[in-house]
Amino acid sequence: MKRILFFATVAVALLTAFAPGKDKKKSPGYEGKISYSMTYEDLPAELENYASMLPKEMTMYIKGEQSRTEQASGMGTTITIVDKKKKEICILMDMMGAKTAYKGSTDEMKDTTVKAKPEIKVTEETREIAGKKCSKVEITYPGEDAEVVWVTKDMPSGLTRGFESLDGFPMEYTIKRSGMTILLTVTAVAEQKVSAEYFKVPDGYTVKPMSEMKNMMGGGK
Repeated sequence: MKRILFFATVAVALLTAFAPGKDKKKSPGYEGKISYSMTYEDLPAELENYASMLPKEMTMYIKGEQSRTEQASGMGTTITIVDKKKKEICILMDMMGAKTAYKGSTDEMKDTTVKAKPEIKVTEETREIAGKKCSKVEITYPGEDAEVVWVTKDMPSGLTRGFESLDGFPMEYTIKRSGMTILLTVTAVAEQKVSAEYFKVPDGYTVKPMSEMKNMMGGGK
């Protein structure tokens, strides 16, 4: 059970981390804080009794080419730091009294489940999320049902992994991993100064290679 909760938490952190895209036009000098709520559907049977331990909120800090994503769960805290320019990623795990920083390259953590290029349809339906006007966008992969993403043009594109092709920022979307569906909704957006200290490994952490974390996750499968 510990491994399942660990994997679920890390999987969300990686999938919502800063987009490691190569298109410099989609890497603006944005700086600020984005807060999310997280709700779960279709939990695997082995996780149903532990739903309360899964993260319910997530916070992302962005400063140009760097991002920091924070989650708290019943097991502890997970912080994912990404530096797009240096192609570096660090996952800080503070769980059950142990503080470990797993460091590696973004190439090591590429999403091997990337699908074929989808069809993207921007509909006329709109709603407001966290004070931003959003359009309903339907993303359809070959042979699959459409996925709904609510996108705002009031924020830059390319800040969230998996949505680099969208014209705007995804304010609500779902992630499907490990047999469960996670709905992420932006609850607050604040353009503000972010300290460079947020993107450094704090004192007290034992630094290990990313390969060790991947081995604990069964090779990331």
